[in-house]
Amino acid sequence: MKASVFQKELQRKKIDAALFFSFGLQPDPNVMYFSGYDGSGVLVVPKKGDLFIIVPRMEYEKRIGVKKYVAENLFDKLRGLLGKNVRRIGVDYNKIQVSLLSRLKKELKASFKDISKVVAEQRLVKGKEEIEKIKKACSVTDAVFAKLVKNFRFRTEMDVLCFIGKEIKKNGCDLAFEPIIASGKNSSLPHYKTSDKKLGKGFCVIDFGARYKGYCSDMSRTLYLGKPSRKDIVLYEKLRRIQEKIIEMARTRVKCSELDLFARKWIGNKYFIHGLGHGIGVEVHEMPKINNKSKERLKEGVVFTIEPGMYVKNKFGIRIEDTVLMTKEKAVSLTKSTKKLIIKENFIN
Repeated sequence: MKASVFQKELQRKKIDAALFFSFGLQPDPNVMYFSGYDGSGVLVVPKKGDLFIIVPRMEYEKRIGVKKYVAENLFDKLRGLLGKNVRRIGVDYNKIQVSLLSRLKKELKASFKDISKVVAEQRLVKGKEEIEKIKKACSVTDAVFAKLVKNFRFRTEMDVLCFIGKEIKKNGCDLAFEPIIASGKNSSLPHYKTSDKKLGKGFCVIDFGARYKGYCSDMSRTLYLGKPSRKDIVLYEKLRRIQEKIIEMARTRVKCSELDLFARKWIGNKYFIHGLGHGIGVEVHEMPKINNKSKERLKEGVVFTIEPGMYVKNKFGIRIEDTVLMTKEKAVSLTKSTKKLIIKENFIN
């Protein structure tokens, strides 16, 4: 079904075939999206007919849902399988190295068209099976977080990260991305890189997700390490109410920018220094973009995050994030971990 819809778009744009390249440390999620295959190889989607994939010999025995070929020389194999009638080829320019694209143009002697927007738009609305996989990833994320809170006897930020990675694996998933564990002053940095630093007193942002059969979850919760002041609790509760209100506001046809602007109105641009959210699926960041410049509207079947944050430089940060599904009637949070402020007064320091 995914491929047939895509092939109709290729025909409409007069593109003979699309190529997706997935190699080692640079996997292309489009390969997994269309074929279910998560290894190295080149997926070919002709404008008509069956998909096929060219794989290294060592990957040939893997079970793949499409026809596969082995290539000793990739470009010779592509020329032979594509034939002389393939003159216009679609490539996702966001997922291919410039050097590879240049070599393809030389070897295949065809014209190339960027289809990144076409693919991104197709992946926007999730089907039933995709939603079930994301729900599973979210349930694992919730389970790992519950265990983390129950067993919060960590010394460093890296200790927390390692615990999350180990538990995600135990639950049959992979990490969707490298977790962010930002405590004390580090919590004021939204994209802080977790280190071996001791956990610091104050707010501690924990941002992580699971990947189940190629589909991701993304959740952030903020704990308090030590004893919070009344002001700390008031600030946290303010952000929690804003986050929950935005999820209530989300409806089909609502502009993504309206949700972001609502958050900015109540938090303030000075303290809210990133976008409100993003789509999620086979990649952690997909369409739609949920920020104040977005032109997109919510649709039924879209899965996205709502993650308002409040940051004071070199002092503290708070972020609350859920993975959310847009249904016909309302937005439903797929991550269900408590959003009440969890306080760990006697954490190991």
